[in-house]
Amino acid sequence: MMIVILSFIVSFLGSTVLKRWGIADVPTERSSHTKPTSRMGGVAILLGLGVFCFYTFSYPSYYYLMGCLGFGLLGFYDDYRPLSPFIRLG
Repeated sequence: MMIVILSFIVSFLGSTVLKRWGIADVPTERSSHTKPTSRMGGVAILLGLGVFCFYTFSYPSYYYLMGCLGFGLLGFYDDYRPLSPFIRLG
């Protein structure tokens, strides 16, 4: 149970740090949010997942982490160079 709490704290703090570094999506008239939100929140979530997989040390969790890392890299790339919906859906 302690590892789940530690993973949550790493994800939460990572998101907060990214926002403080100015990596945030500022709302415009077309945005669905009203406050600045973290732009790369997935990076913080991947860090939390990495902490969880490191401490559980089982091969199925590493396969899960590798799959999530692939999706995370795709989302990270999409934040800087927008991809077509067809590529993201694939």
